[in-house]
Amino acid sequence: YGGNSTKNLILTKTGTLYPNTYVIVCGHYDTIAGPGVNDNGSGTSIILEMARILKDVPTDYSIKFINFSGEEQGLLGSQNYVNTVVNSTNPKMNIKLVFNIDEVGGIAGQINNTITCERDTNNSPSTNNAASNQVTQELMNCVTLYSPLQTNLSYAYASDYMPFQANNEIITGFYEYNVSNYPHTANDTYANMDPVYVYNVAKAALGATQHFAVASTQNLALVDCPPEKMFESLKIYPNPTKDFINIEMLNNNLRDYTFSITDMNGKQLLKSENSKKIDVSKLSPGMYFGTLNVEGQTTTRKIIINK
Repeated sequence: YGGNSTKNLILTKTGTLYPNTYVIVCGHYDTIAGPGVNDNGSGTSIILEMARILKDVPTDYSIKFINFSGEEQGLLGSQNYVNTVVNSTNPKMNIKLVFNIDEVGGIAGQINNTITCERDTNNSPSTNNAASNQVTQELMNCVTLYSPLQTNLSYAYASDYMPFQANNEIITGFYEYNVSNYPHTANDTYANMDPVYVYNVAKAALGATQHFAVASTQNLALVDCPPEKMFESLKIYPNPTKDFINIEMLNNNLRDYTFSITDMNGKQLLKSENSKKIDVSKLSPGMYFGTLNVEGQTTTRKIIINK
């Protein structure tokens, strides 16, 4: 475009039962007129994090994690992918569905508690509309199950799922409910979006992707008190706190776990091993993330420090 070329960035995770049928999770990594932290650094970061988390989780269907280029110039990367890969594969690539994540950063200072879930209402063609509506309903259910967010049902438009839609594929997608005015400007920065909202959107997207690709749960079948039961019973108190927090779990005899605290930028500030009372008196007032790691599995909770 304009004498320049860029690359689509593609990670492929092979399915165990249907390796030639793909769930495509996509967004775009390009930006114009600014740093693009919301549009679409938010979606790009979620897609990369999901790929990292799901790397060793068996799924029935294959997953392609794609960050497209050229979206801002007119969906160039996704259209090229449909033309040269999807339709040029012999036989044609079998796509279960396309899940697009574009501009999900919210607005700093606002209550960002709702995610817009997008379905296909385009009638060119219309034969994929009913299936899109069904998977978008499933997406909304996953949002409720895997995150604290509420859902808003809307329609798909002007993003990288549209070349797939025109190719008669089944599409769905995420878009922020509070629509920022900063994309495509120099003010599309970290300070003007809501990282906690991105975190919650990521939780919803991860749960939905595992649902769509049919993730295996066999590796969670542990004896005695498995980590997921530990996570369900986890209590961190007092919260908010000033000087210390207590960690309480179902298995009080557990001796092999770690608890770490990170700031909103992901920087680890504190880490303890096998401790049920943790001193946080040196942390500044604010919001942090506390992560419990048991046998390689983790759960994260918000922690508020007040002074």
